[in-house]
Amino acid sequence: QVTTLNTYTKYGLMTNETLVSNYMQDLGYSVHAVGKWHLGYCSWDMTPAKRGFDSFYGFYNGHEGYYDKLDQGFYDFRLDTLDENGELIDEIIRNETYSAYLYAARATEVISSHNQNKPLFLYFPVQSVHPSYNGQNVPDEYLEMYDGIEENGKRRQ
Repeated sequence: QVTTLNTYTKYGLMTNETLVSNYMQDLGYSVHAVGKWHLGYCSWDMTPAKRGFDSFYGFYNGHEGYYDKLDQGFYDFRLDTLDENGELIDEIIRNETYSAYLYAARATEVISSHNQNKPLFLYFPVQSVHPSYNGQNVPDEYLEMYDGIEENGKRRQ
């Protein structure tokens, strides 16, 4: 890999690589992903639902706006599952709620609704570790918690 994957990248994690999701699925787990993929999506075979996940809720790229779900003008927020024939169902989700709230709700839904007789593996790579994108920030209630901290140019990007 030469650089990070972005919107126009025509490669990703090789499809002949076995992922932890594949191993967990082989062991009988329900396997779900919520959050950021960022391992390539130039073909459907590189997307999470085709890489061993029963469902994927989130975005394919490396970053996007926390509210508008845009990256370089492209909307990227989805729920992916497979039908009974293994065909991808890619549902675009239109929602401008702060993304961390949506991810928490989806993770809660996955955990609370899964079959208790089957083990669960939930991959949850959060978006929030990155600085804001498109000038969007966290909700004011979180910023207000740290009003007493001096800004140093990095704290509140």
